[in-house]
Amino acid sequence: MIQGGRGRSRPRPGPCRPLVYRFVTCETVVLATSGQHTSRMNLQEERGTADAVEARWRRMPLTWRLVRDRAESKTLSQGVLALLAAASAEPRLRRLYPFTKQWTLWFSSRTSPPFNVDVPAAEPLPDGRFRVRGPRAEVLGETDTAEAAIALVVARLPAEGQP
Repeated sequence: MIQGGRGRSRPRPGPCRPLVYRFVTCETVVLATSGQHTSRMNLQEERGTADAVEARWRRMPLTWRLVRDRAESKTLSQGVLALLAAASAEPRLRRLYPFTKQWTLWFSSRTSPPFNVDVPAAEPLPDGRFRVRGPRAEVLGETDTAEAAIALVVARLPAEGQP
C-alpha cells in the first residue's frame, strides 16, 4: 500500500494489479485537450437509444472538425469527415451507432462499450483513398471516394430483419 494524502492508503501499482481496458474515443481526447471536463458519457441515459444514436451522428462531425483543426496532417481527419458525411446520408447506417477507433469509422448496434461490431467499417488512407474492412478487420476493398466506400459498407450489411 502507498500512503496517500490525509492518511489514506491506496493499492500499489504494479504487475500484479489487473489491467482494465478503457475504450477511449476521439471525443474523449478532444474534450480533454479543450479543457472541458465531462463525466462518463453514457448515451443510454439520454431519452433512449434512438435519441442517443441521433445525438452521436450530430456530434461526431463537430468533434472531427476540432481534430482536423488541431492536426498537423489533415488528410486522415478530412477522410473521416468525408466518411461521416457519406454515411449519414444512408438510412440503414443512420440507425447504427457510429464510433471511431484509430481513424476508422465503425458502426454498432449498441450505444456504449462494449460495442457490437458486426458490419464493415471504413477508414481513410494517407493517399486520400479509402479502405473498407470487415467486422474482423479483414480488407474487403479500397475505393477512390468516401461515397464508394460507404456504398461497399451498405452492400455488406445484413438483410433487413437479420441480426
